Amino acid sequence: MNFGIIHMASRLGRFARLAFIVLWLGVLYLIASNIQAGWLFVVIALFVMVAAVSVFFPMAMVRGVSAAMELPRHTERGAVCSATLTVANRARARRAMIRIECANPDFQFVPRGVFFTVLDPGETRSVPVRYVCARRGSGGPGAFVISCAAPLGIFSVRRLAVSDAETLTHPRLAPSPGRELLKEYGLHDPGPAQRRLSAPDPYHYTLREYSAGDSLRDIHWKLTARMGAPIVRVRERKITGRASVLIDNLRASWPPDAEQQFEAMLERGLAAVRALLFDFGYTVTVHGTAAPAITLQSEAEWERALEWFALTELRERPGVSEYGQWTPADAADVSMCFGVTDSAHAADKAQRDAMN
Repeated sequence: MNFGIIHMASRLGRFARLAFIVLWLGVLYLIASNIQAGWLFVVIALFVMVAAVSVFFPMAMVRGVSAAMELPRHTERGAVCSATLTVANRARARRAMIRIECANPDFQFVPRGVFFTVLDPGETRSVPVRYVCARRGSGGPGAFVISCAAPLGIFSVRRLAVSDAETLTHPRLAPSPGRELLKEYGLHDPGPAQRRLSAPDPYHYTLREYSAGDSLRDIHWKLTARMGAPIVRVRERKITGRASVLIDNLRASWPPDAEQQFEAMLERGLAAVRALLFDFGYTVTVHGTAAPAITLQSEAEWERALEWFALTELRERPGVSEYGQWTPADAADVSMCFGVTDSAHAADKAQRDAMN
């Protein structure tokens, strides 16, 4: 019964709007045909009507529209990543010409906005989108800007919809391969024997959900059939050696305007850790002069390294004695240190490469 009343009210509303338009046109015709210079009044009235529609139509279109976003757990800074945007129309009327943007300037869609031509009443639509995060750390869109400038673009209405979606953005991996970076520290490509020792261990593995790029050989078919979703094995690698990497994030070690140099240093440090862990099969301990240390036993713990580098910032000297406790003797095979000197060396090398 309620549905019938709502449907009847909607039909009556459409007839009322149609009757108003017919009456308005009739009045304009009478003015134009019976008053001297009446067509001037008609043109003025039409402009007034268009202006009124351009103001009130966008205000009505943004009402009842909400947006939400599903982000991956980790994001590479400056890289184009994929996510899912869900837009819902909770109004009883159709919504059209809706544009969704991100309010956070460091988190933007690619291209900048997502456009929806029509949203039916009660419709919820999920679409794949691409985005870029320009700042490292934990963050997201913050809020969505829902706007409409239809039909003529004379007047635009914007409304903010708060979003709690977040992703952890880690530094970009250095453009040069990790192995080339390690050669600067005297560590060359592993030989065939070492590669055999660092091969995946078939008897020790962890389980996780399938993600794009995983090999079909790693799918756990029995567990996939039981769970109803693809599950893959993440095989650990046998340990062949130990390595220590020191990241100097003590603010006193850096000049005041060294944010870009610090980011470049983190990118080189993350590339080195990746090469040590994946290419050499080392157990890697990452130290910070003003941050706690972490130890990565296998490739399955790579996400811990991403989180550590994503959240590391320049800090004052901490009151924790364990921070910065690092000596080259702690590592049996290789020890590496990344700081302001390494950052300047990387900048000089990039400049020389660009000149050549």
